[in-house]
Amino acid sequence: MSMTARDGEFVFHWCGEQTDEFRYLELGYAEYTPDRIDATVFTGTGRAKLSPGDEFTATSPPEGITVSTIGSFPDRNNHLRVFFYTGYSETVHGPLSGEFDVPDVDELEGKWAYASGGMHDEPCDI
Repeated sequence: MSMTARDGEFVFHWCGEQTDEFRYLELGYAEYTPDRIDATVFTGTGRAKLSPGDEFTATSPPEGITVSTIGSFPDRNNHLRVFFYTGYSETVHGPLSGEFDVPDVDELEGKWAYASGGMHDEPCDI
């Protein structure tokens, strides 16, 4: 999984093999301002799988996921830790999850952050 900033949104790009079906998706962040603020930006339910190259955002979730809660990521350039979780429900998360460390959102435009760390020019340049 990799993530970039495009047109004011965080875009998540799946690099792996097709996933098993999941029924819950959550996107959120921790903002360091210098205190830590945690927020959930998106929750959705349904039935979805991710295939290689699939992309999604908080406003355009994976096919099969219906929005339950939607908000927005902060528009300030504070240090963020962006996370996503999938699973079977809000309380039963599955193995597909990740966190991205974003020191400055402006630096993410045109680059891809990896859940494993590091930045690259391509979304699946592992």
